[in-house]
Amino acid sequence: MKQLNIYRFQYFTTLKDQNFCIIFNIIHHLTWNNVLSEIPTKIQKLYIDMTYLKIPKSIGFLFSRKDQISTALVRSLILKCLETKISKITFYDPWNILSFYEHEIHCEVEKIFNVLKRKNGDNLYKDNYVKILIIGSKDVPSIWSSTTKELCTSDFPICQKRIEEQLEKNYIYEIDLLIKIGDIPSLCGYPCWVLNLAEIINIKHFKNKHFVSDSEFNNFLITFSKRDRRHGK
Repeated sequence: MKQLNIYRFQYFTTLKDQNFCIIFNIIHHLTWNNVLSEIPTKIQKLYIDMTYLKIPKSIGFLFSRKDQISTALVRSLILKCLETKISKITFYDPWNILSFYEHEIHCEVEKIFNVLKRKNGDNLYKDNYVKILIIGSKDVPSIWSSTTKELCTSDFPICQKRIEEQLEKNYIYEIDLLIKIGDIPSLCGYPCWVLNLAEIINIKHFKNKHFVSDSEFNNFLITFSKRDRRHGK
């Protein structure tokens, strides 16, 4: 298990610019299919959805389907997260496949940042990091073991806040949005403590196992924005 701490770049392309691009693509698609009459309704709905978009601070991707795992897909998901300013990203698979390819994923992330740096110059958020965590089922027991040991040997009282702080020290972040890929009705050993407030979106598979499209990723954000997160109230 390894956390990738990488400086986050400031983008000149705003989410609003991205929304206009999506709307343009819809117009082009509808025109191509000779259904111009549907354009006003679709644009209005898309505008409403994207205007009230909420961006999760942290996102997790849980693979419960083995044939959907690929480093190319992980790279694509990381890029989409960076474009929408999601700063904490966790990947989990119970077979520990992604952990095996951790170095390759790290190299791919470095390539992404090099491309973004060439496009955007040296505009950085100096004090902030993008935190990317890759874990498998073999990592979970050691995480719980070290967390409980540190809590029990501390002089401070054990409470929910202390547990969350200790888990974060061990790079296990509270998840706002969890994307579960596959049709197995299980979390497959994912550390459940950090999912107490998570919104979970289930999908059987991506349209392309090596790439996530803008529409697929934006649908995640739109669905997340429509959920009523009460935070225990």
